[in-house]
Amino acid sequence: MFTVFLLSSTLMMRSPATAPTWSKAGVSLDVDCAGAPSGGVQRIESPDRQKAVVFLCRAPGSDAPLRLRIERGADGVHEIDVHHADDVWRPEELVWAPDSSGFLINGGASAYAGFSVIVYVLRPDGVASIDLTRAAQRDMARAFPPCRAQGLSEADCKMIEQSADFNMSAITWTGGGSSLIVVGEIPCSSSFGGIMCQVMGYEIDVPTGRILRRMSARELKRRYQGEMAWDLRIPPRLRFR
Repeated sequence: MFTVFLLSSTLMMRSPATAPTWSKAGVSLDVDCAGAPSGGVQRIESPDRQKAVVFLCRAPGSDAPLRLRIERGADGVHEIDVHHADDVWRPEELVWAPDSSGFLINGGASAYAGFSVIVYVLRPDGVASIDLTRAAQRDMARAFPPCRAQGLSEADCKMIEQSADFNMSAITWTGGGSSLIVVGEIPCSSSFGGIMCQVMGYEIDVPTGRILRRMSARELKRRYQGEMAWDLRIPPRLRFR
């Protein structure tokens, strides 16, 4: 899946199709067929063994959309494309909800930024893809105001404040499948000045995206390190002006 290691000061992306990246419960994805079976697919069964997600892998270097076939037993088969606003975003791992009511895909766009999660909810009439992190993005911009950060110009901080495009990765489902625990991270780049690398944790309702619980980096590590596929490091102290 990867040809290089992708690093962040708090998140580390792993090597090909062997170990999950963010969630210990995740299945690493091989979307370019490098290790796919002869049929050219990767099939990931749901916990109840009644459903499955099949990745119709694409040829290396292809810019075609990644296509999923979702097998739902008596509810039939659905095929959908994985759409993301960032053209270079790459799916990295899949995590089924414990009650098999849906699944999520974590992915990233670069070595330190563009981490995001897409949630897929199985409904009687089909499959819905949902971005659940918008409220968490806005909350992080309030918790770590860019325009109080050292090392940022007024123009730069306003741009960050308006976009609020921070890293968001899911680490575990809670409530059987009714909510998610998400790690929010301000990318570890000097482009973010004194708020770089800051981390928050969120419990987010599925499917509304409502924030059910906020957690500091220390609380998140204490409560959920056992669900993470990497060692969450507590970020340095804030440098506000």
